[in-house]
Amino acid sequence: LDGRTALDRSRATGYRAAAYGENIAGRQQSDDEVLEAWINSPSHNEILNVAKFEDFALGVAGEGSMTRWVLMMGTQQ
Repeated sequence: LDGRTALDRSRATGYRAAAYGENIAGRQQSDDEVLEAWINSPSHNEILNVAKFEDFALGVAGEGSMTRWVLMMGTQQ
């Protein structure tokens, strides 16, 4: 919410992305529901299926209805 992009956040960790993508979820109640939602969303599923992505990071925070998932995928330069 601070205006930084997924690329900005990945660079701040030292990751030098040549390609990257980000999926975010927040209304689901379980990991299975999140994956199903991402698979059934054309834009999210496209990121899941980028063949050149070699790395990923998954962050999960909160509990119950306040759980949030962030999946970053990429390939370094």
